[in-house]
Amino acid sequence: MNYSKKLFILFPAIFIFLTSLLFTGGNDHTAHSADLKKSAKLIEPCNLISKNEAENIMETPLREGHYTENKITGQKICIYEAADKNSFVFLQISLTQNEFIPANILSAGQNAKTIFTSIKNAFPDRENINEIGDDAFIAPPGIHILKGDYYLTIGAGNIKRNKDKVISAGAKAMANIEASF
Repeated sequence: MNYSKKLFILFPAIFIFLTSLLFTGGNDHTAHSADLKKSAKLIEPCNLISKNEAENIMETPLREGHYTENKITGQKICIYEAADKNSFVFLQISLTQNEFIPANILSAGQNAKTIFTSIKNAFPDRENINEIGDDAFIAPPGIHILKGDYYLTIGAGNIKRNKDKVISAGAKAMANIEASF
């Protein structure tokens, strides 16, 4: 994986980690019981969009999904990279879910919704997207979606060039989340 892909993949994890430090550092946070509610189900991001679905969206053969995770922020990442190792094509699915966030972080007021809201507020020039999830917008690195206790980010490289692809991937992931309940 080349250096620019690694930076793109790490962007959401770094941003979410720094946001979590802001919310948990030194302040007295009183969380509402609804904010502490855990998701009914822990979901793996590669289960939201299958390899075949990702290939259809990206219009190219892809390798099997590669997982990483960051438990402190409740984030799991799945990335499908192009089968052609010389290609920059990829689809990254980042899923932050209350069920995966440690209890001490939840009790400090940090959850999928607060992370989503912080990131949304950080992009005042974002493009809001209707009819996907509870709330959604386009901003780096792609589409950001809030659905209940789940915060999903899907990136595919250049946002302008791949906007329709990340919106399509977001709609597919939401349909798969809703079907899993």
